[in-house]
Amino acid sequence: DNRMTSQLNVDTIVDKAGSGGATLTTPTLTGISNTSTAKSEGGAVSMNIAQGLVKAFGKHSSAAFVESFNYASFTDHGAGDHTGNFTSNMSNTTYVFGTAGEGGTDVVRYVYLYSPATSSVRFRTAYVTHAVAPTLADLGGNGNQITGDLA
Repeated sequence: DNRMTSQLNVDTIVDKAGSGGATLTTPTLTGISNTSTAKSEGGAVSMNIAQGLVKAFGKHSSAAFVESFNYASFTDHGAGDHTGNFTSNMSNTTYVFGTAGEGGTDVVRYVYLYSPATSSVRFRTAYVTHAVAPTLADLGGNGNQITGDLA
């Protein structure tokens, strides 16, 4: 085997024109475009990096975000009924809204309903006991994340 391994140590990668690039000495990495790809773990396929990122997330109490990314504000419409307004809009309403929150027992199950818009998402938290219709309620430990395309 004639292959050699090497190590490259750099502080900055700049483009051909020398106008700037990705700085590797800070936690911020710039210069990755929406067409950038990465190889799969097995190396068989490539995947678009931008499409695979979470575009927004929020951990909220009954009245506000406790921690969030790409949410500009939180609107409380009443018990279990909230809207998160995006800082950067989504390109369409076909994004995926994933949730997490309090668990459930064999008696109580928690449900999350959402209404997507490009500039916001309205989400409702409710509980269900046996065959009873869902009851909107402020539940503890709520969180959500959104994947899809930004505008």
